[in-house]
Amino acid sequence: MKLGICAWVLPGDELDSFELAGEFGLDGVVIDFGNMDDKNPLLTDYGQKVYMAAAEKYKLKIPTMAINSYCSKGFTKCVQMDDAKEVLNAAIDVAAKMNIEKLQIPSFYDNLVHTDDDLTNTIEFFKYACELGEKNGVLIGTESVLTIKQHQRLVKEVSSSNLATLFDTQNPWRMVNQDGPRMAKYMMPYTKELHAKDSNLSSETDTKLGEGDVEFDKMMTMFAEYDFDRWVQLESNYSNMSDYKTILQSDITKLQKMFDD
Repeated sequence: MKLGICAWVLPGDELDSFELAGEFGLDGVVIDFGNMDDKNPLLTDYGQKVYMAAAEKYKLKIPTMAINSYCSKGFTKCVQMDDAKEVLNAAIDVAAKMNIEKLQIPSFYDNLVHTDDDLTNTIEFFKYACELGEKNGVLIGTESVLTIKQHQRLVKEVSSSNLATLFDTQNPWRMVNQDGPRMAKYMMPYTKELHAKDSNLSSETDTKLGEGDVEFDKMMTMFAEYDFDRWVQLESNYSNMSDYKTILQSDITKLQKMFDD
């Protein structure tokens, strides 16, 4: 197991997360691509070099870059497809230049699959993404709360070895009331990255991994017993925790013990 953290769950600017990850002995940081505007440093050669220098300084990898803007404007609707592809083209270019191995493409919130048409458009988008990603050496990661049948259709119709599933321990239960352990069992053979996240419905603050209501321990034990040896990214909302460093260290120790055992 390689252990990293998603930059957006930490307090401070995204670049600050590299120093903190280094302080805790983590292996990597997941960054966010950001928006398509002139304030986005990742769209410039200089900005890319700053990020790569930060990773090098603290001996970290950037294994994944998320396109979180898809949460507010995605590809489930045909009228948004061209804009979504424009973002994807730029993100793949950045990932290739920075030697980032995969993109994280979310299907949540405004990009959540509600209808069969939504799923059809999602499949068409991932076909395009996987073809472009393969040409540029960038893996395309889908993070979603699709049903088993929907995910089976996605995998079958996209039909690409460049498609990877990212599984989040919280989202299936919290977002759409899915049985998390059941989804974890199904997703295991497809999963190329795990997101370790926990919370309580009544309060998302100060919850250590395994102390929430998402059946975290059950799911993560399943992956550990499956000998999952890829990236596990910490993604609980540490920025809202009163003593986030203590909880973060506890979570790191817990995961190391689960996978070392």
